[in-house]
Amino acid sequence: MEGPNIRTFPRMELRIPIELRLRGKTLRVENPLGNLSVGGLFVNCEDLPVNADVHVCIQATEPVEADGVVRFVQPDHSGVGIEFVKITEPDRQRLDRLIADLTRRGASVV
Repeated sequence: MEGPNIRTFPRMELRIPIELRLRGKTLRVENPLGNLSVGGLFVNCEDLPVNADVHVCIQATEPVEADGVVRFVQPDHSGVGIEFVKITEPDRQRLDRLIADLTRRGASVV
């Protein structure tokens, strides 16, 4: 039996390329196999340190940028959870439109 869902925001399947910038390096993830919400994202990528500041750029038709913090790393090192901590209003609106578009196209809710 599954436990209660304690997530604040529903997550949508994410298969759009993203870039993560931290500590002077850029990590491009072509197929993140993760999920996205208005509060952050999970992305399958190399290990990043917990609490590291990271700049996220989602390479959608209307790119979305946000500053985030790595909040957790999967125990098997298959990915990281990033919370958005700073996003401009225009980027928030683009994120909302992206999530709405993913919903219309039938992206899975995870």
